[in-house]
Amino acid sequence: MEKRFMTIKEAAQIFFEGKISVASLYRLIETGEIPAIRIGKKYLLNVTTMQEKYG
Repeated sequence: MEKRFMTIKEAAQIFFEGKISVASLYRLIETGEIPAIRIGKKYLLNVTTMQEKYG
């Protein structure tokens, strides 16, 4: 089964190779540049959307 969502930390490592900090990704989410869903205190990013934008 393919993974549909990833954490911000995973996205920072996979798509930005650690060049963008987790804090920077939080700011991009807050400004709406990166769409995310929030479950409790955790944000999840759609893998397909991230691949289309940054893959």
